[in-house]
Amino acid sequence: NLNFVSSNLQNFSIPNADCIIFSDVLHYLNEQERNRIFTQYASKLLPRGTIIIRDGDNRLAKKHSTTRLTEFFSTRLLNFNKTENKLEFFSFKSMAKLGESLGFETQIIDQTKWTSNVIMVFKRRSNG
Repeated sequence: NLNFVSSNLQNFSIPNADCIIFSDVLHYLNEQERNRIFTQYASKLLPRGTIIIRDGDNRLAKKHSTTRLTEFFSTRLLNFNKTENKLEFFSFKSMAKLGESLGFETQIIDQTKWTSNVIMVFKRRSNG
């Protein structure tokens, strides 16, 4: 009962889901669009659902310079990833604030050595 979907976040009609994963993609969106999509997708999460984000946290300054460099290579030199806008890295603190306003508890998992690509897990707060 597992379904993986690869699509453009901005125009995908997401069905109800137990888990949504945003892997290395949210920094391709500006803050307004990122918040809109996160909110829209969160509304489709089933009770006890989870959202997982893996992305670069711009507050991890030393590690983040490596992340920015790898993105430069993948988007400009190698054309591996396609961009429509300027890359806009964000802080996981800002995403935690948004998640908390939508009723999520958050956890950050940082197992990186060289980059700022960490994991943030959002779980719906239990109602009791």
